[in-house]
Amino acid sequence: MQLTTFQHRLLSFSLFQLNIKRYFGAAIGKGRQAAKTEIEKLKLSELTCRQGVIEVAKIIYGVHDEAKDKTFELEMSWACDESNRQHQKVPEALLEEAKAAAKAALEEMDAD
Repeated sequence: MQLTTFQHRLLSFSLFQLNIKRYFGAAIGKGRQAAKTEIEKLKLSELTCRQGVIEVAKIIYGVHDEAKDKTFELEMSWACDESNRQHQKVPEALLEEAKAAAKAALEEMDAD
């Protein structure tokens, strides 16, 4: 599974790749080291693609530093069994669920 985000204001792409067959974690772009560390903590062999979308959204929101980084719009795409192995945007309902879970996880971290 490969997920791509685009930050409109920065006009930059970040690529987060989860590929159970070859890699256990890869991240490209700003915050890549922190993102890679978080990806490597996941038990990828036990995640579905839907769960992976939610976990990657949590990672993206978690490594984003509001003080240093500009605001961003999360967009995700995937190629998996659910998309018939075709590269497609993640369904809007799942994307919104992932954003909500990521924001809730951030609030929980801030409360601690």
